[in-house]
Amino acid sequence: MADWVSPTGKADPGSDWHNEQLAHDDNLGTLASCSNTPNGQWTDYIELWYLDGLSCSKVRVYMQNSNDTNPYVEIGVLYGGSWNSIFTGTITKSVWVEKEIGSTETVTKMRVRWYNDTGELMTVRFYEADFYGDEIVVGGAMTLNTGFWGSPI
Repeated sequence: MADWVSPTGKADPGSDWHNEQLAHDDNLGTLASCSNTPNGQWTDYIELWYLDGLSCSKVRVYMQNSNDTNPYVEIGVLYGGSWNSIFTGTITKSVWVEKEIGSTETVTKMRVRWYNDTGELMTVRFYEADFYGDEIVVGGAMTLNTGFWGSPI
């Protein structure tokens, strides 16, 4: 049965982000951030993963700008051996925002970057992210949603 699943790890390839682990700690009271981004510039991506793979149909994020405005973001997911952009645009601040992949895919990572369109030097606050899906049974291994040899719990 599909459910929201927290990422199990993270990467910050461009070293833009601070406290990246807090974007997937199941706590809306903590946050990752990307500070002092000039107006008119994208941050580098923060990557969040679930490396065992999920049969995934959507992801969600919870973010806001430091001036309490709606952030402009790009969200992508990794499946089929390549990154696939699933959304670029403004999201509502300080609420869970869900974005559909458009199909159900075996997803191992999501990535998010932010564009500063505020007219001033700004920080984005990234509180949390999740995948929506089921763990994949590989070779009869036990998973979150099934028991030994894939039989339902």
